[in-house]
Amino acid sequence: MQSTSNYIIPVLLIVVTWAKAGLAGDWIFYSIGIVTIYILFLSHNSQTGKRTAFILYLPVLTICIIFTISYFNPSFKKLTDKEWVELNVQESISNEINISKAKMALKAFDKIYKVSESNPELSIALFYHLKNAYFDQFSVNESPVDKLIIEYQNNIELKTIDFLPTLPFKSKKVVQDFVHFILQILFGIAVFHYVKTLKQIRNIILIICYNGGIIAFSGIFQKLNYVPDESLKEIWGIWDTPEPRYFFASFTYKNHWAAYAIIIIYMTIGLLFHEYKKNTYNYIRKPKVIFLLLTVINLLISIPLSGSRSGTLIIFSSLILFIFYFTFKSYGGNYKKLMIPILSIILALFCTIWVVSKFHKETTDEMVNNTKIQINSTLLGKYPLRIMLWDDILNQILDKPILGYGFNSYQAINPKYQSKEVREQRNIVLNNAHHEFTPLIGYAHNDWLERLSEFGLIGLGPFFIYLYMIFSLLVNGKSQTSKILIFGSICYLIYSFIDFPSRTPCNLLTFSLTVGLALKYNYLATNKYISLKL
Repeated sequence: MQSTSNYIIPVLLIVVTWAKAGLAGDWIFYSIGIVTIYILFLSHNSQTGKRTAFILYLPVLTICIIFTISYFNPSFKKLTDKEWVELNVQESISNEINISKAKMALKAFDKIYKVSESNPELSIALFYHLKNAYFDQFSVNESPVDKLIIEYQNNIELKTIDFLPTLPFKSKKVVQDFVHFILQILFGIAVFHYVKTLKQIRNIILIICYNGGIIAFSGIFQKLNYVPDESLKEIWGIWDTPEPRYFFASFTYKNHWAAYAIIIIYMTIGLLFHEYKKNTYNYIRKPKVIFLLLTVINLLISIPLSGSRSGTLIIFSSLILFIFYFTFKSYGGNYKKLMIPILSIILALFCTIWVVSKFHKETTDEMVNNTKIQINSTLLGKYPLRIMLWDDILNQILDKPILGYGFNSYQAINPKYQSKEVREQRNIVLNNAHHEFTPLIGYAHNDWLERLSEFGLIGLGPFFIYLYMIFSLLVNGKSQTSKILIFGSICYLIYSFIDFPSRTPCNLLTFSLTVGLALKYNYLATNKYISLKL
């Protein structure tokens, strides 16, 4: 059973990676759940101490308790058919003298009503978007539509218990989404308990790295041969993408591909380091080393080719830091000797961008032009959208810093705190769009702030235990391979400050796995849980 089970972990990662990066359907989440529970079952006799196990499970247990309490303290409700009738939407709109008010309300309430049954969280976001747009455009004078908007808000908002965590809605979907989120975190803990040998860990990582290299190569081929077509399903001819301009390989968003690729690059570097340490003679001639080097090259090229500016910046700046951190002692603290590898990384950056520009010039042109526009706009006092989103969510957090607003609450709650500057910028996008849509913001483009707004300091605080373990391993770990793995995980955490990679299941699963494997590798190499001492 043990030998067969060894393949379950990498096979799951392979399936999740290729199946729209984990967004192909609910079957992906059920697969993750089954494998995670199965691995936990196999590792019930793990030699991990009770104290270590308690520390590992404490953050997960905390947010599970918070979610359970919040489920019985919802902030909103969806209206019943009877309440919709009593609201008299049609009558209020018919009695409105201002035609523009009536048209806006009619279109918005029709959309709110249609989605309220299937997606109540979205209906709340649509309502607050209506309220913002309405009061931006019109003055309030107690007209029928004015009263309708206020009455609808009073009907959907519930009185909550202030000193308890809240949740936007009680629904089956929010429970499913929360369970899926927890299982992705538990996956790394389960693997930590399950793996028994260094070789077992290296084999898992090797398969995942090969898979990353193959999917990177496939993405490069896909990008170079992609021709936009409305009838085409962009991801492998099987799945559509929300925005065809931004997908890469099996990932719907280029920045999320970049976050995944960065973790795999450092996984691969970790294996290359191990192979070099094991046998420096004829190192470069070994087939495994050649395949791993090709994997790194494919992944490095794929990041700028995907069009991810943030990914390109993070991978090459992190490589410079990596060279500095991991070779400083080897050079006897001589900074001058570090200039050669650092200049090599900088040269590699320009060579990579040059290669991308030769094969796909429109991507590099778009990256350069967007960067120039953002710099010029910033100099004129017009900040990029994501910076304004961070300012909005900080204001949102300050209203409920301790308990937060509940799991997956951003889309429903944030429109209440959305600044006029954000609405104006989103309306510019709407005016330039080829089809009409409601310009809602789905994510804060900052995983850290978004999770803080959801779980508050009480929920997010215990997760700093994991951060302590991660940085403790980087600083105090004795295994270089495990330190390289954890370095890649830290790059992912930094990326999460400027984007939302964890919303792609493949990324959170890969990150969770990497941390679990790095911690266990260090223990097996040194027989000491150095990173778990608190």
